[in-house]
Amino acid sequence: MATYVWKINGEAYPNRDSLDVRNGERVELSSQTLPSMGHPMHLHGHDFQVVEVDGEKMSGALRDTILVPPRFEDHGRV
Repeated sequence: MATYVWKINGEAYPNRDSLDVRNGERVELSSQTLPSMGHPMHLHGHDFQVVEVDGEKMSGALRDTILVPPRFEDHGRV
């Protein structure tokens, strides 16, 4: 099985340069998933909304976890 490393802002856990977000503050994050293995995305203590997938805008529900499906090189960006 391949070894996978999950990163946020280009840093693997446990990165010490965390993104500090205050209660009520709205921020936008983008991600790109290339591994061929799905994985959960969870933000501790925060709800989030998916607003775009593959360039298509949407108004997703608020949640604290999503399952990011597997991607292959020919599928592009998430």
